[in-house]
Amino acid sequence: MSKELQKTENKSIIKAEEAKPLLYANDLTISDIQRADNINALQKEVILAALNYPKIRAIKDEFLLGTEIYEYMASIIDKTIWESGITLKVFPQEEREQFIPIAIEEIKNEYYLLSVEEVRIAFKRGVRKKYGDFFGINITTINSWLDSYIESTKESTMLMLPFIKPEEKKPKEYTEEEKQEQKQFWLNGVYNDFNYFKDTGDYNFIDFQNSFYEYCNDLGIIKLNKKQRVEIWNKATAICKADYSRSKATSFGQKLDFKKVLDKIKDGKDESVKDMIKSRSKKIAIRYLFKDLISENKDLKEVVEKAIIKKQKNENKQT
Repeated sequence: MSKELQKTENKSIIKAEEAKPLLYANDLTISDIQRADNINALQKEVILAALNYPKIRAIKDEFLLGTEIYEYMASIIDKTIWESGITLKVFPQEEREQFIPIAIEEIKNEYYLLSVEEVRIAFKRGVRKKYGDFFGINITTINSWLDSYIESTKESTMLMLPFIKPEEKKPKEYTEEEKQEQKQFWLNGVYNDFNYFKDTGDYNFIDFQNSFYEYCNDLGIIKLNKKQRVEIWNKATAICKADYSRSKATSFGQKLDFKKVLDKIKDGKDESVKDMIKSRSKKIAIRYLFKDLISENKDLKEVVEKAIIKKQKNENKQT
């Protein structure tokens, strides 16, 4: 076969692959993503990683030592450690070999709705401090990076999907009624978690990006006196200290990293550490709210709806 014929055949194969529908979005192709001029290079990478690679859940059984996918994940973590500047003196090879399987197990069990390529992107951005400062490569850092990827990078990117093929699929313009329906759907999820906590005592509500706290605070539902605020802040600080306890470190290098965080918490001046404690405080405040409502035999949905009506009345008075 001539070189020209070989080139033509290779181009045909590439075009055929690019024309295939994405694994998790049959109305889009690789070519659609690559040609889109209204999304940036990172967004293209995220979309393809999220929609054209199998989720970890789908290939969970393949995550065995020695398999290609396992070794690829291990190489991502190993490269991240190297890019972070952590030397073998601080994080010896033996400790790295112990840490990597633990990290892979954590990702496999907790972030199974991501693809391995998404993990790669999250680590690449995390180690370059796109998600803020980090204190060593450890399970806490990995969780922080992957959570940040999901809540910021991926979430904002997925909102761009309707705009990729505007000539075929115009972005939906939501009516005010539809926006309210979406908000109500979100609130119903919160109400369900509250009722579950009320019935079982098992608190499993996760307030992503403190969204519900901010919503309740805007409605005037969060009412904390000075003593309660101090108590919550102290609890949040204690939890953050526990998260970075040296007893949880799996290596000498991690112990040094954790000590740096604990020193910053004690100093109380580092903005990233203060933000971490603030976020934890808001999560604790919501738990306090849930407990108070249950002890007073009040229903969260009724409290929220009354607060909405009160806010609307106040706004009407001002206009």
